[in-house]
Formats: sequence, C-alpha cells, structure tokens
Amino acid sequence: MPVPSPSSVGKRAGRRPLLKFCLDWSEQRHHLAGALGAAVATRFLDAGWVTPRAQAHRALRLTASGVQALETHLGVTDLAA
Repeated sequence: MPVPSPSSVGKRAGRRPLLKFCLDWSEQRHHLAGALGAAVATRFLDAGWVTPRAQAHRALRLTASGVQALETHLGVTDLAA
C-alpha cells in the first residue's frame, strides 16, 4: 500500500493542521490528529487494517491483517489483544 507523501497530505489539509497530538477526552488516550492522522486512518481503513468499533463511533479496532501489516512494515510487535 503506498504511503501518502508529506506534500500530498499538506495539500489536502485545508484548515486542519498537518500534525497534532491530542488527548481524547472520553478515553484519556493520546492519538494522532490533524491531516496526517486523517490520512493514516483513511489508508488503514482502505487496507482493512482497522475497522470501526461500532456504527457512528470514531474509535477503531485493529484487525488481524492490521497487526500483521504493522509488524511487517513498521516492526511493531506485541499488538495482539
């Protein structure tokens, strides 16, 4: 899956900042926000690496293929819940 270039993410950002670290008020967990966070979320959803936790809910669930992809492409381990 191609990774979006920084210039393509910035062009689509509009009023949204490119990168913003954000503390979710409901779950008190940090997450990536801004245009970069939206681009990553879109790519992960399109690839089937994450799925929505519930209908009309912003939270995402990492799929088995997402676990494998993150291990393969980014070397992230210990994600199996």
